[in-house]
Amino acid sequence: MVTEQSVSNHKLSNPNTEVVLSVVVVSYNVRYFLEQCLWSIDRALRRFPKDAVEVFVVDNHSTDDSVAMVETRFPWCKLIKNGENLGFSRANNQAIRMARGRYVLLLNPDTLIPENALQDICAFMDKHPEAGALGVRMIDGAGKFLPESKRGLPTLWVAFTKIFGFASLFPRSRLFGQYHLRYLDEKSIHQVEVLSGAFMLMRKSVLDKVGLLDERFFMYGEDVDLSYRITQAGYFNYYFPHVTIVHYKGESTRKASLKYVKVFYQAMVLFADKHFTGPGKKVLRLLVRMAVGLRASLAVVRRAWNWLALPSADFVLSYTLLLKLTHWWAVQMKDLPEYYPARFTQYVLPAYVGVWMLSAAISGAYQRPYRTLSLLRGLLIGTLTILIIYALLPEHWRFSRAITVAGAVATGAVFVLNRFWWQYLTGGQEHENGLEPKRTVLVTKGKDGTRIRQILSASTNNLKVVGEVVLSATMEPAAATYLRQAMRLFEAEAIVFSGAELPAALIINLMDALSSEGWAYHVALEGCDCIIGSHSAQHRGEYFAPEVNALADIHKRRQKRMCDVGLSIVILLLMPYLVLRGAIARKVVFQVVEVLKGKRTWVAPRLLPPIPGLSVGILAPWQQAAGNPASTPFLKDVELLYLKEYSWTKDVLVVMRNLREIGKEHVS
Repeated sequence: MVTEQSVSNHKLSNPNTEVVLSVVVVSYNVRYFLEQCLWSIDRALRRFPKDAVEVFVVDNHSTDDSVAMVETRFPWCKLIKNGENLGFSRANNQAIRMARGRYVLLLNPDTLIPENALQDICAFMDKHPEAGALGVRMIDGAGKFLPESKRGLPTLWVAFTKIFGFASLFPRSRLFGQYHLRYLDEKSIHQVEVLSGAFMLMRKSVLDKVGLLDERFFMYGEDVDLSYRITQAGYFNYYFPHVTIVHYKGESTRKASLKYVKVFYQAMVLFADKHFTGPGKKVLRLLVRMAVGLRASLAVVRRAWNWLALPSADFVLSYTLLLKLTHWWAVQMKDLPEYYPARFTQYVLPAYVGVWMLSAAISGAYQRPYRTLSLLRGLLIGTLTILIIYALLPEHWRFSRAITVAGAVATGAVFVLNRFWWQYLTGGQEHENGLEPKRTVLVTKGKDGTRIRQILSASTNNLKVVGEVVLSATMEPAAATYLRQAMRLFEAEAIVFSGAELPAALIINLMDALSSEGWAYHVALEGCDCIIGSHSAQHRGEYFAPEVNALADIHKRRQKRMCDVGLSIVILLLMPYLVLRGAIARKVVFQVVEVLKGKRTWVAPRLLPPIPGLSVGILAPWQQAAGNPASTPFLKDVELLYLKEYSWTKDVLVVMRNLREIGKEHVS
């Protein structure tokens, strides 16, 4: 249920103007992509009479400043602000019920449309009264054609070929390739059964007849259902490739995630329950359960491999080497093969390796790119920790400081070699200082290069500008040829287009024409200090912007996560002490579990607005004891400084200062 909903109404300056088109954009925590989408819509609106197009933005309770951005930069939008995430269907229906256009366009926020898009699709619909809906040709952020631009109805056979991979193995077969209809020419107009909800234009009179989106579909499947109902009502769905748009994809859900698989296939079952009858429905349900189970198993295996392969190799090889080193030391230095008792090799040596691995992990040794400096720092901290604990142990548990120091050196060598071979085997392109910078060419009209360089220098990215191509009006028809030559001369791998100077249509055409080159493409927005891009349909889109938040860096976020896990283990070990200090055991366990699940973090700002990607904190950066006055003026400055200069050591210090407060009722 909507807990808070407000609508910013923008009245027409001429109430008698016919509204030709109503554009509906549903957004959830994609602030920069939404900004680019609205920027491209703004350019497309210039080809219409004033007030002939209305644009709705429905925000599903974003926490990333999306609403403020729309209100500031695009005040002409009709903004609907929801108090919770209502899902795709319900949010679209909110705007459709208010729409006054002859046509309604559903448009994803992670899209970029050319200037001619809205005009051309409306013109096509005007000439084809039998058309109930229309979709366009979509490419991803790497310029690759997205086959979901045109799809077939997911009948039992089509679902079978999709679920078990035959559609991917034989994409151009009329027998097996009916899901994405790849046997149909992507550059020709076709009547198809299913269009994509990422860009779906519908005749308003047809919507009034067949009904709005089915709100039982939270995400995925609603476009299939609506497309089918339109054809059942006697209209045609057209695939219209004379307009090409960019759909970055992956901004709402990772396509390879188990969550996506479950939601996608559950939507397929819902569609079958609604429209199919007979034994086919039961068979489809069985196929879906098999598909979800298979994909879930593969996801678990893949995730376990990604998480455990390198740590397992580190532990096994390091422990084996320590056993060899211990045996050699006993024989050569002590002249007594049985010098070290069994408890030393069975318990102490594995504990040594565990401490080294934990300290290395907190320092970032398991984060790609692998940094030797982070690894060595972690090993040093782990060695010092072992030596301190060693000094506190009873005499009969103190075996050899020499083994500890020599073992640290040997373990360091194993860790470094493991990462070298692991990077080689997995095809990594990293070096010690981070991701290998991509040699990047700027494409401008001569004035925007300085601004783009400033954005890149002030943001976290891996782009290294090596040249600039200045396109004149006479060069535009052959821009792809000029750009291809420049990229090869500069030996570049990435392109940043100037959104301030280049038409969106030219940018999209160049991405499309150069898609086979494998380059990464980015767009520097007009009037915004951010650069947007994406590598592929399966890769989440990315943006670069000047940041005062160090946790915007993925390596810092991973470091914080590892620190949270390490602190959780320490706190569990200190449970008796905490209970003696007045902590509630149940509350301590609850906090630890919440942190391990990723729902909470031990330290995070409390007074600042929610930080995207940062969980709610149990402690605040400025907190030193219970009862800190939250109204103190400088506390927000302390939190801003925490974000700007984040280091995992800050979290450790805050938790250690507040150790007596963990698990008490007043700690939120």
